[in-house]
Amino acid sequence: CVCVDPPEIVERPKDVAVRSGGIAAFYCRARGEPTPQLSWRKHGRKVSLAKRII
Repeated sequence: CVCVDPPEIVERPKDVAVRSGGIAAFYCRARGEPTPQLSWRKHGRKVSLAKRII
C-alpha cells in the first residue's frame, strides 16, 4: 500500500452529555488516499454499528 495522501481527521467527535436512557450521536470525518477506515471503540473494544445501545 502506497500512501498518496496520509490520513487526517477533519472532524473530531465532540463530548456529549445525556441523561440515562437518552440518545447521543457521535460523528467523525477523515480523509486520505487510500480512504481511511474508521471504527468506534468503547473501553478498547470495537463497537458494533448495528447496536443501538452500548
